[in-house]
Amino acid sequence: MDADAVGMTSPPFTMLVELGKVREFHRAVAAPGPMASPDDTPCVLPTFLCTQDLWHDGSADPLAMSGLDVSRGLHAEQEFVFFGPPPRAGSRLTCVTRIEEVFRKSGRRGGDMTFMVAVTEFRDGRGRLVAESRKTSVELGEGHA
Repeated sequence: MDADAVGMTSPPFTMLVELGKVREFHRAVAAPGPMASPDDTPCVLPTFLCTQDLWHDGSADPLAMSGLDVSRGLHAEQEFVFFGPPPRAGSRLTCVTRIEEVFRKSGRRGGDMTFMVAVTEFRDGRGRLVAESRKTSVELGEGHA
């Protein structure tokens, strides 16, 4: 993984929050309770925003941006921060991903691991920051099986 990737940003891409996809996601994760909305514009579940990976052409893929070897990679952690209510079905979000941090650690059983933290910002049609995703990926070094 390239430590010089820190600060790299993707081109902006658009994510449409489609009602059908919101409903599919709700069912796929077996969310409790009915998904009701009187006007067919329900709020998304917080983790719905991970579907942003399906909306870009690959140029916003933090693994590709950082040079992480996916054959030795792991998804370590992901968190979502909302700066108000979650987006609703019908929203159009503009997303940009940036590499925030790359660092190395030694594993408990030997071998180095390289961590990469990528942040994706989700902005509404007025440019306001609606949400942020912070995803940590790990590339296992040679000492790992």
